[in-house]
Amino acid sequence: MRSQQHIPNTSTEAAAAAAFLRGRTFSIGPSVRLRRPSLNPRRHQTPLRRVLDSRFEKPADDPDDSIDSPSPWLSGEGGNVADLIIANYRRIFNRPLVDENDSLTSRELLWNVEGIIYAHNFFAADPPVYIYGNKVGLQAFEASWDEFLGSESTATTNSSADAQQDRFALLKKAGEDGFVDIAEVTRISLKGREVYLRNGPLFTLEDKSGKKVGQAVYMKDWAFVDEESTK
Repeated sequence: MRSQQHIPNTSTEAAAAAAFLRGRTFSIGPSVRLRRPSLNPRRHQTPLRRVLDSRFEKPADDPDDSIDSPSPWLSGEGGNVADLIIANYRRIFNRPLVDENDSLTSRELLWNVEGIIYAHNFFAADPPVYIYGNKVGLQAFEASWDEFLGSESTATTNSSADAQQDRFALLKKAGEDGFVDIAEVTRISLKGREVYLRNGPLFTLEDKSGKKVGQAVYMKDWAFVDEESTK
């Protein structure tokens, strides 16, 4: 996600579960390709697959917390942001982001979605920082939960003026329209690797009063640029 300069462990065990968007693409800049949205947002959605394994491994570089400590993505502020992402996805697209009939909690399912989900507080802070990343999102950005949360979202985009302007245009459009469908965008992990994020929406997060408090991304596909270029 791109922003303008002036705009504003866990237990060792936890239960887990986990058609490309169609439409023509168009560009708002050299580093972002968007999908032309349909009048019916449901057309852009595809059923989510869930991880069938009953366990998940936490990121290798996560700090070792007490076995009795709740996972930060399931409780506290992390859990609250997860609820916000789930509620706003349903509000905008009129369908659930996770299986609401599953025996696991919606927060657990969001953490294990087979796609990248992350959010930043675009409307609430200057500069905006990341406030959520699910398991796959942390893998793509090569970061632990503690490393990712609080890091500036601007830093995960190329620092060139063109790239930053493209990013801000994308965020602004999503803020005005509620969401934007993205075909492909390039971001930079916390370790400096370029990563392609593909096929999914960037959507605005509102609190219960209707105040805009951030934006979230759900990307169904991703790949490190250096690994894909060698195939």
